[in-house]
Amino acid sequence: MKKLSLFIWLLLNFQILFAQLDLIGLWPAVTNHTDVWAYTDPNTNIEYGLIGTFGGGGIYMIDLSDPTNPTQISYIENVGGFDMKTYQNYLYSVTGSSGSIGQITDLSFPNTPIVVDTFIGGHNIFIDDIGYLYVSCPGLHIYDLNPNPLNPSLVYSNTTSTTFCHDISVVGNRLYDFRGPEGTAILDVTDRSNPIELGLISETIIQYHHNGWPTEDGNYLWITDEGSRHPVPDITIWDISDPSDAEMVATISDSTAIPHNVYIKDNLAYVAYYSTGLKIFDLTDPISPTLVAHYDTDTDTINLEVFTGAFGTYPFSDNEYILVSDWHKGLFIFDFQNNTSTTTEESIFQQTNVFPNPSTGQVEVSFSLNQPTTIQWEWRNILGQQVQVGSPQFYPLGNHQISFDLSRLPKGIYFLRLDSPEGQWTRKIMLNQRQ
Repeated sequence: MKKLSLFIWLLLNFQILFAQLDLIGLWPAVTNHTDVWAYTDPNTNIEYGLIGTFGGGGIYMIDLSDPTNPTQISYIENVGGFDMKTYQNYLYSVTGSSGSIGQITDLSFPNTPIVVDTFIGGHNIFIDDIGYLYVSCPGLHIYDLNPNPLNPSLVYSNTTSTTFCHDISVVGNRLYDFRGPEGTAILDVTDRSNPIELGLISETIIQYHHNGWPTEDGNYLWITDEGSRHPVPDITIWDISDPSDAEMVATISDSTAIPHNVYIKDNLAYVAYYSTGLKIFDLTDPISPTLVAHYDTDTDTINLEVFTGAFGTYPFSDNEYILVSDWHKGLFIFDFQNNTSTTTEESIFQQTNVFPNPSTGQVEVSFSLNQPTTIQWEWRNILGQQVQVGSPQFYPLGNHQISFDLSRLPKGIYFLRLDSPEGQWTRKIMLNQRQ
């Protein structure tokens, strides 16, 4: 009842605009890691993170039942870990080499996964919602997994119409074929055995059409450019409402990094942005996306437009975690809370961030104000009791930082609230036991 009372109190008192990205777990790297995916055991409902190793060494299975303490339970040896997808209780993986052999692994017993078959692989693969496997490089190949997942049935193969290839995304009946320097093709795959090209984006500003994903309404397409170097845009956004006449409507750039992969879910774009880590954009305005969260997974690498840092991200977790694989740091597990409904009074707090979270006592809170104001802060515990409070203080327009010492508080969940006459902002903080 006390927790319910706190929830009601929060609803009444914290009229919030926030996007909260919290690191809740880390499985440290044991080698150079590549892509990340996930698998949920239908018998136990335990979700497992899958993180590959560069060069085809294998894939680690990480138990996420306690996300604050991710634990390796098995290692699948001698399989490609460059790209991987799951279907039913099977894992399909490739080494990243064009035309190489891919492996099919049975995950029915996660502690002892077994490689049960192979298929003709490629550089990247994709499995859609109705059980078709797509293999890119050389060309494009489509397999039906429905008759027998262990014996993919080839329904389409094309190695002659394109000079280049790289990656595929399939959403609904649209296939997006990212062909490196050649461009991005949009195809209708209502009939998987007979793809029909609807349009080709061959904009020369894009150095390498690497990967992409459409918005949920299918009207806009994000394309990442792994070959971009400042001032060339890292990401281009296209109006594809008419795929035969796509129009570039926006760009995103970061002079300190290059992007790798993007996925779009629930009107949010999740980007594995190599040396600058994970970035999350709100797409409420599709031609003017807003960066709402950012976490640098590899702070050892600064201001480098190179292939290091966040390689992959997975926002489709059954437990709503955000997974990120980092080349040298391992598997990151994030909790992301998003509330981007805005009002005039709430919009005063911009670019808010709390670090670290979870914390062992010392907390740094940064925020930007779009107008000068007076702010008073307070901390409350999970029962809604006030445990610390500050005096009102004037802050000018611009960027600010406040440091807090919570080392005398017991372990648990706390809520920080910033109050101003123009609006409020709150954030949940997890305080861990000090070492």
